[in-house]
Amino acid sequence: MDPEQFAYAAFLAGLGLTAAASACYVALPLWPRVTYRSAATDAGATVSVAAAARPPAWLAPLARAATWLALAALTASLAARWAAAGRPPYANMWEFTVGFGWAILLCYALFEWRFQGGAEGRPATRAVGALVVPVALALFAASLAFFPSELRPLIPALQSSRILGAHVATMMLSYAVLSVSFGAAAVYLLQARPERQRRSGERRFARLPSGEALEEIANRSVLLGFP
Repeated sequence: MDPEQFAYAAFLAGLGLTAAASACYVALPLWPRVTYRSAATDAGATVSVAAAARPPAWLAPLARAATWLALAALTASLAARWAAAGRPPYANMWEFTVGFGWAILLCYALFEWRFQGGAEGRPATRAVGALVVPVALALFAASLAFFPSELRPLIPALQSSRILGAHVATMMLSYAVLSVSFGAAAVYLLQARPERQRRSGERRFARLPSGEALEEIANRSVLLGFP
């Protein structure tokens, strides 16, 4: 298998793993809060009893593992494509879209790993992941559906200026970090509540993190993305 074929196969593996991670992250806040089980009464009758339910303990670690495995596969794909082409992999829309999705996954995974915003730190970032990881998945799906994956030479503008090439790579990373801010802001808008509820500590959606934790994630990602 030549490097170009390996790069495409690794991309498909990363696409599948990203789909699995997306499903897990979306399932975490949407998992049913109430389950019903049958119980026998003293009279011998059977009744349905409501019980509180939580997502399985393995779901969050599975989401995190799938994200890091997807990153590993996509990193191998981009590295193999770089080796096959002898240039950075951003010469066409397929490469840029895949690279942008990879950068989004990387930035999100690092935020989940490092963010420690109190007791809600990692649960808050997982709620953000329910929006951000599917964005990366959509980029990978779009590259597969709409853009050819064949290797092509760099356009003359990028060949003549290494500074312009560095600008493209930096812009990609910056937009990826700001994608995390977008996810945090979107979840914040879902959780937004009147000032009276904010003072009393009430939440609009119990499964979503507090607005304060989401605001901290958004602020940190904006500070990293804009410079």
